[in-house]
Amino acid sequence: MITFSATLTCQYDAPFSPFSAADIHKGIAWLKASGFDAAELCISDYQGIDIARIADALAAHGLGCTTIASGQARKREG
Repeated sequence: MITFSATLTCQYDAPFSPFSAADIHKGIAWLKASGFDAAELCISDYQGIDIARIADALAAHGLGCTTIASGQARKREG
């Protein structure tokens, strides 16, 4: 089975995500409405992230998570 996913930022806005970090729940709904199977979550720092809330929102929309990306941390922190 092929899984299609798209990136959503969870903390900091990025030009590669069509939704701001504050709009992650809108992004999750858009992924489902657009036919995606999962999300790629861009997380810079795990402190302050309610990962259970994000996981619940993904599950409520029938979406999985294909990737936890930490590239923002490298860019922000060098």
